[in-house]
Amino acid sequence: MPAPLPKANPRGRDPGELGARLSEWLGSLIDGGPPAVSIEPTSDATGISSETILFDMAPTDGRPSERLVARMEPDDPVPVFPSYDMELQFRCLEVVQEHTSVPVPRPRWYEPDESVLGAPFFVMDRVEGRVPPDLPPYTFEGWLRDATPADQARLWMSSIDVLAGIHTLNPRDHDLSFLERGGTGDDDIDKYLDRERAYFQWAADVERYPTIAAAFEWLVENRPASPGPSVMNWGDARIGNIMFRDFEPVGVFDWELAALGPREADVGWSLFLHTFFMEVAEMLDIDPGIEFPDRDETIAYYEKTTGVTLRDMEWYEAFAGYRFAAIITRTDARTIASGESEAPDDPESTIHPLPLLRRITGI
Repeated sequence: MPAPLPKANPRGRDPGELGARLSEWLGSLIDGGPPAVSIEPTSDATGISSETILFDMAPTDGRPSERLVARMEPDDPVPVFPSYDMELQFRCLEVVQEHTSVPVPRPRWYEPDESVLGAPFFVMDRVEGRVPPDLPPYTFEGWLRDATPADQARLWMSSIDVLAGIHTLNPRDHDLSFLERGGTGDDDIDKYLDRERAYFQWAADVERYPTIAAAFEWLVENRPASPGPSVMNWGDARIGNIMFRDFEPVGVFDWELAALGPREADVGWSLFLHTFFMEVAEMLDIDPGIEFPDRDETIAYYEKTTGVTLRDMEWYEAFAGYRFAAIITRTDARTIASGESEAPDDPESTIHPLPLLRRITGI
């Protein structure tokens, strides 16, 4: 193997060198020797963690060129998460593709050896479509906001179908041992809470975020007495992680937060994030222009689709708000460290989901 490339954002590397590294590596995996590789620009419209490399691979034996994507562990002085398990993400794609009808990019190869590109990575097929953006949010502007109410509703409900499909995977019928992510407790809710508490303590000075800390205490005190059986949780279940074509899903991405847990955790995350994006637009006097089915209609549709009654949904929406707020403490720290913003006098002033979290919990 050649000398390791430094761990760095792929967009900051020389595309020719990056393509040469990928070509040599691919040549050991496919027939015909090292293919021609051309690197394409990437977009920052969505996503906050793993790095993305778009490239075309042209085999030397005349086979058609293939459009591929590499996802790699980032190198960030202030990372959003303490670790990035690229193998776990790759295995999520494999198990979802093999056992469900949920559309995910076909996983091709996983590479743990850092000497290839400077960090572990995996390669998957490229999917063509459109993603509802996070920056600026889809409630501010863009193709989804401009769509008809009927198409908006179709997109939203099809994203709920995605959750229902993922949730057919469970540890009783499938080998999901790779989703055991640690934590202590008697069940997956206790383990989830333990991991999220540890994440918040890692991400920020807890004493500077009293509302988030109080929300965690509320979650502990109001923990569901009898959570439902665990299933595969996508973990970051939102439309910003789905690629659509004609308002139907064609690719489901970003499995960094996948775990085992009650299905309500995914549904609660999806509901909380959409409500948050709607409220941010309204707070800025922007007409969101989004007419998704409401919370009760969404829950009823999921229950009808799956035949499973969702329980304790307010708790899971609060859990989503706590998790999201804790992540924002870290993304704020990253923008401050990079000089993109200045540290506020009140750190909680930039944690924009807190009003919604307070309203759910009453803290």
